Amino acid sequence: MTASSIPNLSTFRRGGSRLRGRGHGDNPSTPTTTTDHRIANPPHPSAIKDRIIRATDTDAATSRLSAVKAGYLDDPFAHHLYSHVSVDGKSPRRLPLMNRGTYTRTVAEANHQLGAGSDTRFFRLRRKYPGLDLMYYELDMLQNVQAKIRHLRSAAFAKAYEEHCHRKWEFTVSESAEGEATSLQANGYTLMAMNLRELVKATTSDDGPATTPPQTSTLQFDAAVPTLLLSEMALCYLTPSWTTQILNHFTHTLVPPPTPLSIVLYEPINPHTAFGRTMTSNLASRGISLPTLEAFVNGQEAVDLSWVWKNWVDEEEKERVGELEWMDEVEESELLGSHYALIWGWRSGRQVQGQSMWAELKTPEGGR
Repeated sequence: MTASSIPNLSTFRRGGSRLRGRGHGDNPSTPTTTTDHRIANPPHPSAIKDRIIRATDTDAATSRLSAVKAGYLDDPFAHHLYSHVSVDGKSPRRLPLMNRGTYTRTVAEANHQLGAGSDTRFFRLRRKYPGLDLMYYELDMLQNVQAKIRHLRSAAFAKAYEEHCHRKWEFTVSESAEGEATSLQANGYTLMAMNLRELVKATTSDDGPATTPPQTSTLQFDAAVPTLLLSEMALCYLTPSWTTQILNHFTHTLVPPPTPLSIVLYEPINPHTAFGRTMTSNLASRGISLPTLEAFVNGQEAVDLSWVWKNWVDEEEKERVGELEWMDEVEESELLGSHYALIWGWRSGRQVQGQSMWAELKTPEGGR
């Protein structure tokens, strides 16, 4: 959610009415002009929905820029890749509890090799672990990929990469027959336009039976290389049928057994609390639904963000973050954090003292 759509959580304690998010709940499948005249040849409802979901990437980028600017995160690449979210050269400032939430999502990566956002992670890994032998694939919608490639091709980004990663920024770009950039490859990094629904043919979709066969995928992994699959607020927009088959495709086709494989998901949870109902209502007002939220609300191994802040952030770091800006919405921050979770699973992998390295992560007694 954006800062402007966060509900006033104190109304829940007082028994007040729930707040609505931005918009008026208009049906996105019937687009009109501002004069209420119907648009000739309107786009398909599924295309409109995809466009709305792509817009959430701007929300995430704005939140990250805000956290970087406030001093929560050290990310020298963010402002190069996401300058488009700035207004008059200034990035919008998020509320303190939103900055804290963005920080908490990211601290899991710093301490436990989990992920939080696909925006600049590869470049931060290159900066922190210059000798890391890593093949990194980032998949996103075509329009998002094209926007990112424009930034990656800039002289300003090349200069920042060479300064912080101490290596030359060399890349190749692939284009479609129409001359549109569709992928970029550089230094172990591949940015590729990919609609995950192209990987499989689900039995049902948001718009009824899926009868169109998937397009031929150019996504190819080395089936013998241990792989980590990260997904942040991506699968939740798909139906359970799509989600299940996409994960099966990764775990059985692209990276088949017995190759070690780990999966880390960041997803919303607890839709039936007062806050959860308001959260889903706010998203619905923007034409966004989370079909998997009802079907997949628990994980074998999972922690919510409130638990991450309390247990994965050491006291010295908590003190540093607490001094950045005053935050009196402590209860609200905990409530917000309890509605987002990190969930992970693994197959085989490096053993530590007779068990998987993932089992060594500190989690609540008995799991979540």
